[in-house]
Amino acid sequence: MDEVKVDDDVLKNFEESIAILKKMGAKISIKGKNYDISAKKLFGASIFFKRQSVTGTETFVIAGVLAEGETVLENC
Repeated sequence: MDEVKVDDDVLKNFEESIAILKKMGAKISIKGKNYDISAKKLFGASIFFKRQSVTGTETFVIAGVLAEGETVLENC
């Protein structure tokens, strides 16, 4: 498989998404270039996006609906 180069902006949004998922209770395991993300249950959280992102907003609206408790998204 060819290696894909990732733009710095994409990488920053990805890192922020990983941090938010952890905040919501997800377990994240990193093995080399692979990420294993799982959760038996997600929990609501107050989320302030450092960088506005349509995809990030979509992702965390869905995560918030599935989470137990209230999820608040700001600066999305």
